Amino acid sequence: MLKKKKKQPQQIRLSVAHRGLSSQPKELTVEKMKLCRELDLSHNAFTSLHTLVGCERIECLVVDHNKLGSNVTFPHMPNLRRLWVNHNNIDNLVVFMDTVSKNFPNLIELNMMNNPAAPSYMNGGSVQEHQEYRHYVITRLPKLQHLDFVKIERKERKAALSSQSMG
Repeated sequence: MLKKKKKQPQQIRLSVAHRGLSSQPKELTVEKMKLCRELDLSHNAFTSLHTLVGCERIECLVVDHNKLGSNVTFPHMPNLRRLWVNHNNIDNLVVFMDTVSKNFPNLIELNMMNNPAAPSYMNGGSVQEHQEYRHYVITRLPKLQHLDFVKIERKERKAALSSQSMG
């Protein structure tokens, strides 16, 4: 006797980008969020994302061009692997990384370019500030493989860990 295969739920990508939203729209129902693997909230006016309920399966969250600050509230997302928060108002790296490291334990990619807390040549940061920023983030997120679209090489990870032990 053959057993019927259990039908797997469809994995979906949801986008509510470019809508001027500051809170979760009604169309992002709990049922949809339970199936969602990728969520794009870019180009809106979000300051917090604590209302994202039922999002345990999300693997990629794009929140570029919003109004997120260092004290942003995220729900716990154990499966999140990619987070994009480019062009927001994140100005305190320590506070932001406390939240990120607690809520996204399996993060492998973080992009936070053009935030005050992410110094680079594009926003007036020095080479040393940029390196210190990268080292700090790398030490806070041990599984991270890419930061600001740049692969983290073994040599850089080793330098980050060694600078942490010296500091």
